[in-house]
Amino acid sequence: MCTRLFVFFLAFALFACSESADPDPSDPETEIEADFTGLSAIPGSGRRSAFSFAIGNKVYVGAGFGRDASGQTYLADFWEYDVASNTWTEKAPFPLGPFFGQDAFAYNGKGYVFFGGTVECSGPEVPCDHIEYNYVHAYDPASDTWQQVADLSSIPGLRDGHATLIGDKVFFVTDNKAFEISLLDFSYTDKAAPPVLINFAAFFRIGDKIYYMTGMDNGLGNKQCVSYDLVNGTWELLPDFPEKGRYDASGFAMDGYGYLIGGKESDFFGKNQRFRDVWQFEPKGKTWKKIGDYPGSGFTLKVLEVLGEKVYLGLGDEGNGLTFGSDWWVLEMK
Repeated sequence: MCTRLFVFFLAFALFACSESADPDPSDPETEIEADFTGLSAIPGSGRRSAFSFAIGNKVYVGAGFGRDASGQTYLADFWEYDVASNTWTEKAPFPLGPFFGQDAFAYNGKGYVFFGGTVECSGPEVPCDHIEYNYVHAYDPASDTWQQVADLSSIPGLRDGHATLIGDKVFFVTDNKAFEISLLDFSYTDKAAPPVLINFAAFFRIGDKIYYMTGMDNGLGNKQCVSYDLVNGTWELLPDFPEKGRYDASGFAMDGYGYLIGGKESDFFGKNQRFRDVWQFEPKGKTWKKIGDYPGSGFTLKVLEVLGEKVYLGLGDEGNGLTFGSDWWVLEMK
């Protein structure tokens, strides 16, 4: 059990990442703008802290924190979005029941959900029980079935974090720890610790580096940016993000650039600004440029998946922790 993980339901995941090559410095500089088009909303409840992954031309979204007839609640439902037909289809629910995901990705034609948790409440006068899971579950779209494939309770200090798929392995960062986890036998190797605490950060992979941008310190958004070199196994501190510090932003990479969307400053009174801005990160010069604003209802904790040259995203917290987006968008760089 972990009360800290209860805070993490504010930080899922949906921090998607994708591999991309470095930009070619010989190419002429072109202006890029973020162009959003609205799509069919997810049926049922809007939600935050859902998990997601993409297989083929389908995006899968499940669980999270939303509402039903009884009010606010954790969810267990699981949905498939067909890019070609712009339709949603309900699939087999997540096997652990009501759940908020930690991180998820597609591997060898299946979706993998790493860790996560739930909250169990037995009565109005009894403190709720905050439960974290160290399990890994795999979803097979061909049979519409779930299977628990690993229990990683043996990894010391394992808790909420950020997972990046690298071949047959996962690079997993949690706070000030880093691990490499094999998807073949779920053995693990300790890696060099990050130079700063990595909490609630946006992240993406460009070439041989994974970037972790912004995050939280003591309940406040920060501007810190770091990268991890997959070849050398070393960390690098980067220049700060140029605008207000934020956490729970969404990140992805495309065509050699990194992107950061949204986030929030804090939940503290007077420092509770929410953000819709879209920023582009150029890795060679380590510079940032604003390229647009997100039109959706959710500021934080969105679902985001990259399919080719398009980004599918939506849902998330609408800013007050009481209402949640169900809207769904496609983003193209033009």
